Amino acid sequence: MADLEVPFDRPELLVGRRDDLRDVHPDIPVTDPGMSRRHAKFVRAVDGSLALVDLASTNGSKLNGVEVAAGSRSALHAGDEVTLGRWTRIRVTLRP
Repeated sequence: MADLEVPFDRPELLVGRRDDLRDVHPDIPVTDPGMSRRHAKFVRAVDGSLALVDLASTNGSKLNGVEVAAGSRSALHAGDEVTLGRWTRIRVTLRP
């Protein structure tokens, strides 16, 4: 699968499976069957830092191979790898 670059141009970005019947339209839609409709979100704090929040997804989220507790805010840094669902990998890249 080709890389996809998603600009972080708002305070938070929802990641999950799209579901038109339930009116779920994630900012980062993923077709991974192991992903929840509202799986996780990336958030930007007032100071500009980034974080990952798992939204109590069924299959959880990992940051650099470590399970993220549901509802907790995990700080993100350049080069971090977020694992969601069965096979979705998101690499954090920061641009000046």
